[in-house]
Amino acid sequence: MKNPLIRFINKIAGFALLAFLPAQPVCSLPVAIRDTLHPESISETRVGLEELEITLKPSSISPKTAFGLLSEIVLKPVNFDWRKMNIQSLKGLSLGLTNSSGRFDFYPMPRFAFAWPALGLGDAGWEGVIDRVGVKSNFLELTVRFQKGGESFSRVFQVGKTTREIYGLGKLKGQTRTVLDLDPEPGVRFLRDIISDPTAFRWKMITGNLPDLGGARLGQTNTSGRIDIGLSQRMIYPWTVLGRSEEGWDAVIMSQKTVGEILEFTVRLTKGSRKVFRTFQIHPNFIQDRLPSDKKDSKQTAPRRVLEIGDSLGTKAVSSLILRGPNFDWAEEAGKFPNLVGLRLGETNSRGNIDFSPIPNFMFHWGVLGFHQKGWQAVITGSGVRQGRYDLTVRLSKGGHSVVRMFQIGHFTRILSGQ
Repeated sequence: MKNPLIRFINKIAGFALLAFLPAQPVCSLPVAIRDTLHPESISETRVGLEELEITLKPSSISPKTAFGLLSEIVLKPVNFDWRKMNIQSLKGLSLGLTNSSGRFDFYPMPRFAFAWPALGLGDAGWEGVIDRVGVKSNFLELTVRFQKGGESFSRVFQVGKTTREIYGLGKLKGQTRTVLDLDPEPGVRFLRDIISDPTAFRWKMITGNLPDLGGARLGQTNTSGRIDIGLSQRMIYPWTVLGRSEEGWDAVIMSQKTVGEILEFTVRLTKGSRKVFRTFQIHPNFIQDRLPSDKKDSKQTAPRRVLEIGDSLGTKAVSSLILRGPNFDWAEEAGKFPNLVGLRLGETNSRGNIDFSPIPNFMFHWGVLGFHQKGWQAVITGSGVRQGRYDLTVRLSKGGHSVVRMFQIGHFTRILSGQ
């Protein structure tokens, strides 16, 4: 047993040591970060986060850590260079469980809530974990894996080019702030904004004020092979992006370019190991009138004019030309025809034809290739009135091969049979 005098000296020495130490909360570093992490303190706790990731398994880290980093992300400016940020620190972080609306709610700023409908449906109790993180076409991409019971699935979100409003709570009620969105389908939003205002589209083409569509995700096709673009609460634009009826194809816009007044973009569709590329165009002269999906609403709501998204807008232009009749005076009307150069006509079928309906239920079989072979892409490269007739030049390409053919409209007719 130690001498009482020695025990007393050791105790005094301990008090003396504590007197020279700075006052700090008595807790371990991981616990302190997990319990007190706020968006405004992220930069000061970066070292602590790195230690936290080393000492704990990713699935055991508190959701506050993930939402602290997500808060930092959504507060970045549009088109932020994500290569300047250590985004891999997000990988493996838990988001906790969805609420009854299928959301995760967090606060990028004090008293401003970001309601994130991450699940895509209203259901509570799904655990979300950030499974993969990467940068594609200047989008930050987050893949979130959801699990509940024996079920699991993943959703991909993109950050960087679209924004949303978040709303103040309590004393800040009625105020808003703009932050980056965590968006599963930014491409759909871009296209909705483009097609919803035909007048503004022409001006945006002139000024070059169009969004950068490259890399933007469009979601998955439905059972009809479509991606429906919501124009309003009761009105959609049914876009046949796949070209046939099949659900579950993931669609991403790969590239875009402008050709005169045409906005052209290519979409990659994938399902399992299958892959398809399709090219679409938007032109200010091709407009549709859309009505609400519900017939009751359509009787009370005026049609909404929207631009058409098509992979063969050229056939619509040719339809208007061939319906003018054999006695039409082409020379007199020469200056009134739009420029068709760059418009796509689609792909030839096994007969080398491009088939279209200038009149509903009446098919025009156009032997545009001149021989039987499918898969040739046809584009109008020349158009205009010459010597009392309308001339069309078409370039057909497949692989590394191309064919150019010229056609005339004016003096000859054909009979179409009803389908």
